[in-house]
Amino acid sequence: MVALGIVVQVFGHGLLTYSFKHFSSSFVSVCLLLDPLITALFAWIIFAEKLTPLNMVSFLGVIAGIYLARLGKGSQKAG
Repeated sequence: MVALGIVVQVFGHGLLTYSFKHFSSSFVSVCLLLDPLITALFAWIIFAEKLTPLNMVSFLGVIAGIYLARLGKGSQKAG
């Protein structure tokens, strides 16, 4: 269990660090807002959790925010 946790953490942080090479830190931090969205979707699929209409509105808000952040000039790393 400890080895599995360490491998997953190293892989996850490695991908996060790699993304800083291509995107600005502000855009990467906005994309980290996808974590609760993905967790809720997995809970819905795997555990048959109920998603309320407020969840759907918040999902759309997060997706729209990431899309708008991607359209901005500061999302691409200069270079």
